[in-house]
Amino acid sequence: MPTPPQVGQVVLGHKFLGGDPKQPTSWQPLTGEDYLATIPQERANIVRGIIQGRVPYPNPARQTQSSGPQFANQLIQDVGMTEPGFDATIYKERQTARNSAIADYSKSTVGSTGGKIISANQIMRHAQTLMSKLPQTNNADFTPSNYVLNTLGDTFGGNQLKPYSLARDALVAESEKFFSGNAPTEGRMKDLATNLSPSGSYQQKTAALGTLMELVAGQLDPLAKRFTELTGIKKNPEDLLEPNARAIYLKLKAMNPEPQQPQGTQQQPMLQQMQSQYPTMQRIGQQPQQQAQHPIQVPANNGWSIQRVN
Repeated sequence: MPTPPQVGQVVLGHKFLGGDPKQPTSWQPLTGEDYLATIPQERANIVRGIIQGRVPYPNPARQTQSSGPQFANQLIQDVGMTEPGFDATIYKERQTARNSAIADYSKSTVGSTGGKIISANQIMRHAQTLMSKLPQTNNADFTPSNYVLNTLGDTFGGNQLKPYSLARDALVAESEKFFSGNAPTEGRMKDLATNLSPSGSYQQKTAALGTLMELVAGQLDPLAKRFTELTGIKKNPEDLLEPNARAIYLKLKAMNPEPQQPQGTQQQPMLQQMQSQYPTMQRIGQQPQQQAQHPIQVPANNGWSIQRVN
């Protein structure tokens, strides 16, 4: 007499729930990954490919002599257990949808998957340009001081804010295109522009770039997962980027948010920093130095002189 199954035991893709093992109600059919875990991995991979439209649907009449119709029938059974109701008709629909989705990855138009990936690559290039221009701005934690110094520098030619501002504007514009129709909203893009202001602190600017990298990765993550489903090739979000853009992304993502002052931007009190940068200007908050008073000799009649009291 055969040994009765234990509760929870899996036999031929069915889990025993207890009771009379001869009754169908005592067994629960497994589906999805639960079922695939019960069959050999190589066969499970083929079944996944069939369901995703990557592998041709099995046809017992067209099987090679090495596999035979028995293997084809086994695959059809496996597919039906993994996704109940899946058949050749659904396969054709899914294969058509897969081919269309894959084609979308190769497009370059705005709104397409490929266009979004191109935009993400461009964001990384603009971010790198922005970082290279960062030392041209004042980056102290006291942002009002940065504003005054940047304004004075721009006015008197002692600072080059325009290259930084152009890079910042290009980055924000590309980000708006990338996030078009998705979060973050227009308001958050304005926040990005504000946080990347030339007058912001070094920490504020790098933190804004770090947040942007997280938001971009959040948008790329479902695209990477979808690509994996469509092709069977494992992709992480950064894998969708070109090699140079990927390196920039990983560098900015790993950047320490603690302020590391670039050379030449050490924090100083506002007046001291202004005085050091513009020594020819009268120092704010100080009275002009009193000059030593010397009698002014004014020729007078008969050799007399008078003193003018200053």
